Amino acid sequence: MFAREYVTESARDEVQACTRVCDRINASTSPEQIPIVPRQLDFREEEENRDEEGPAPSTATSESKPKRRRGQHRRHQRELTDVVHVILEVGPEGNPVSPQEVLGRFSNQVSYIVREKVLITWPSWHKVPKDVKGNVWGEVTRKFTYPEGADMEKCREWALHVASCAFHNLKSMLARDFLKKKKSPCQQYTMVKEHVWEEFCRMRTTAEAEAQSAKFSALAKQDKHPHHLGMIGYVRHRARWRAEE
Repeated sequence: MFAREYVTESARDEVQACTRVCDRINASTSPEQIPIVPRQLDFREEEENRDEEGPAPSTATSESKPKRRRGQHRRHQRELTDVVHVILEVGPEGNPVSPQEVLGRFSNQVSYIVREKVLITWPSWHKVPKDVKGNVWGEVTRKFTYPEGADMEKCREWALHVASCAFHNLKSMLARDFLKKKKSPCQQYTMVKEHVWEEFCRMRTTAEAEAQSAKFSALAKQDKHPHHLGMIGYVRHRARWRAEE
């Protein structure tokens, strides 16, 4: 008697071929000469269950991993950290230029500071009170140290310039991804409170606001060469460009 043999799914075709050969031999030979080969082979229970159930469904669906829009990166959802970043060099406009790794962190942290400190109901960055802008700058100086001898007034102007871009981008994103789709961002962006969001929606749906939005949208469509370099511009790429030259 043959011992029971366990085989994997990948060897099933080969085993079935061998079985057919043995059947032909059994048919042409007496039972006393050659033992009968069993027509069925036993497999592990889990192998049989897998065959009956079929392949396991993939978990990488569009619901679990939605496609991201340009600019929707995980780094934009980070919170303020207790780490103090050291800026070794600033440019003539007060913008950080060294080290390279601090450039992205600077814009990310300033963006988060704006989300935490500045209400989205201000019509524009120019309407934001000076004391609120002072709070933004104060938070920046707590998260970043500037090199000795740096012109701090220019550094302040640059930081607030980045903050103004972040404020504009935040409001545009909320209007595009939530207001127009009649959704609330309050769960995803917990810094946006319900009453603030209601006021924001009221302000953005007036006839004057909609006319202004249409005007700016038409102007944006005329820009044939829009840049996608983020709020810090070309600084991050200059070292690579010099090396390529």
